[in-house]
Amino acid sequence: MSAYLNGQPITGETLTPDITVGQVVEKAKARLNDTGDIIFSVICNENEVPADRLDEVLSQPLSAFSRVELISGRPEELVLEALRETRRSFSDSFATIKQAAQDMTAGNLAKGMAGLVECLGVWSNVHETIVQGGALVDIDFDRLVIDGRHILDWLNDLSTKLKEIKSAIESRDNVLLADMLSYEMDEIMQGWESVLHAFVEQVKRLDRGAVDSSNTPALAATQ
Repeated sequence: MSAYLNGQPITGETLTPDITVGQVVEKAKARLNDTGDIIFSVICNENEVPADRLDEVLSQPLSAFSRVELISGRPEELVLEALRETRRSFSDSFATIKQAAQDMTAGNLAKGMAGLVECLGVWSNVHETIVQGGALVDIDFDRLVIDGRHILDWLNDLSTKLKEIKSAIESRDNVLLADMLSYEMDEIMQGWESVLHAFVEQVKRLDRGAVDSSNTPALAATQ
């Protein structure tokens, strides 16, 4: 058995066969004190542990694996990667939702609904990524303004629209759904594209260490 942090061996008298992976992670965290880095990946036997199995793996003894590798980095880097991927997916959803609206209007409900469900997943992920990512890098949501609007208002708008769409799906109101997708989503999505862009720029500033988020509440959502 062996354990590494960013390729460097983790050693010590307490690194015994019965020590758990979770205890090894705690040792690694102690090494990272005052660095600003966090552990964001656990790799066991060359396989990254998915989030839904992390608790299970952390409770297992280190001896259950031939090699455990822990990867750390700045939280800003992790959040930036997630935001950029989310932004790409969101941009792709513009075409997907237009096609879904056309399919529904043409009576091809199954195909239109499949496209809509795909977009709902993307839009929900936008909300989650901003909320969780902002918390991870200590952005002060209470003071953050983007393009003249409070970030909580932007988040509420998206959440409200998602609920309206889901309600229309549950009530099987396909005419309302088609109208919403055809006439209401463009403006909302364009606004949210600007929000994502501005939020990425804010985290990039934090990553460079040039800005303290608690002192820079206002952002212009320009592209």
